[in-house]
Amino acid sequence: MNDKILLIIGLGNPGKEYAATYHNVGQQFLSYLPYGKKAMRSQPLFSSEEVVLEKSDFVVQLIYPKTYMNDSGRAVKAALKHFHTSPQALLIIHDDFDIPLGEFRHMKNRGSAGHHGIDSIIQELKTKDFARIRIGVRTSKEKASELALKKISVKDKKVLQGVFGGIQEKVIEKA
Repeated sequence: MNDKILLIIGLGNPGKEYAATYHNVGQQFLSYLPYGKKAMRSQPLFSSEEVVLEKSDFVVQLIYPKTYMNDSGRAVKAALKHFHTSPQALLIIHDDFDIPLGEFRHMKNRGSAGHHGIDSIIQELKTKDFARIRIGVRTSKEKASELALKKISVKDKKVLQGVFGGIQEKVIEKA
């Protein structure tokens, strides 16, 4: 196993029609990171971008699954196999409708809390021993199924940009 690699995986749905939806904030976060866009390397189930963080002795791979959210586990499992690493090297970033917009939670070794993308990952990997960041997207009394595929409002985009900055500062750069 390669213990010098960190896979940061942003969950979402593939395709332009989903890119700006609440359900894709995991992938939006990866695109927010200011490490400079390099040519993405493409695999059948995911695309990746390598970034090197200053003062770090490990390599970070940003992973964009090509699978739909509810099938995220296949892409995550393929990325682990491709990079010869274990679930402990994962940081999964995803939306969470149980957390209010403007907040996030960083946790490890927890259940899915009903998130189908996380369910898929736990089922494929047969473990929940990985880190994740749950980004709050709850903005109203709407059901998650009604809000998930809606385009993010301009006002909410600004809030999410602030959250992304907090995650970068408090979690990613301290990793």
